[in-house]
Amino acid sequence: MSSAYQRSSEMTILFADVAGSVELSEAYGDIQAHNMVVEGLNIMEQSVMQHHGRVIETVGDEVMAAFSSADFAFSAACSIQDAVQDNARLPIHIRIGFHTGPTAIDKGHPFGDTVHVAARMVSIAKPGQVLISQQSYVRLSADNRRQTRHFNRTILKGKQAPTEIHEILWDDLECTKSLTNLGQQHFDRLSVKGVRLSYDQHEVDVNEYNTAVTTGRSEQCDLVVLSDLASRLHATFIYQQGKVILCDKSTNGTFVRTLGGKRASDSLNLFIHHEDWVMQHNGVISLGEPFTKKAEQLIHFRCY
Repeated sequence: MSSAYQRSSEMTILFADVAGSVELSEAYGDIQAHNMVVEGLNIMEQSVMQHHGRVIETVGDEVMAAFSSADFAFSAACSIQDAVQDNARLPIHIRIGFHTGPTAIDKGHPFGDTVHVAARMVSIAKPGQVLISQQSYVRLSADNRRQTRHFNRTILKGKQAPTEIHEILWDDLECTKSLTNLGQQHFDRLSVKGVRLSYDQHEVDVNEYNTAVTTGRSEQCDLVVLSDLASRLHATFIYQQGKVILCDKSTNGTFVRTLGGKRASDSLNLFIHHEDWVMQHNGVISLGEPFTKKAEQLIHFRCY
C-alpha cells in the first residue's frame, strides 16, 4: 500500500444534500434558487464543524463529511435539520444519511465501502429525513438511540445480506410523539398487518416491510397526488407496533371518510391538520379539500 494511503480504525461518513434543487429553480428562478442552495450548504458545513466533524468536499448541492463518532454525526444531522426548519425565509429541505465503519483514506479523502453505504443512506432518505445504518445505530449512546425508530430492512446495491435502516426523529413535532397518548387498549383494538393505498393506477403497501410512505404533489413522494391543494409533502403513513398512523404535515389538511357500517370505525368523516390518526377499516382520503372532487383524485385505503 502506498504511503499516501492510511487506514482509519473506524469513521462515520455523512452525506447531506438539498432536495429538489431543480424544482427550486423552476419556482424561484436560477439566481434565487442558487442563493438558497448556497445558504443551505453553509448551514450544513457550519453544523458539521460545530459538532467535531470535518467537511470532506462539497459538490453541487451535497456535502460529504467525516466524524470520529456516530454521536457527533447524530448531533450534526439534527442541528442541520433544526437550522433549516427554523429559517422561515429558506424554503428548502435537506436529506441526510450516514454510516459507520472502517474507512480507507487517500490524501485525506475517505473512500471504500463505508462511503458507498453512507451514500446509499442519503439516496433513500426523503426530504427532511435522516437515515442511518445499523452499524451507526448500535454505536449511538442510549439517549440518542431512543430518538430513533426502525425505518426499513432492505438489500443495498452490491450487498447480499439485508441492511437494517433507522430514522432519527429530529423533529419535536414528529408524529410518534402523540402515540403514548392513545392508550395500549386502544392500540390493541386497532392492530393491523398493514394498509394498502391506491391512487389512480398506483398501489403501495404500508407494513412491517415498508414502514414509511409519503404522499403529496412532489415527485419525490412515494404516492404522487396531482392536486393543486395538496402540499408538496402532504402526509406520511407510518407503520409502527402493528398500527399504521396517518400523519398530516400539510397546509390545507387531510380529509378522511371510512365506509359505512355499525362499527365505531365505520362512517367516519374526519379532518386532520398537523395531527395523527391511527388508520381503521377501509375508506378514502382527500388531500387539501373536502370530498367534492372527482373520484380519481382520491386515495383509497384498505386495512388488512
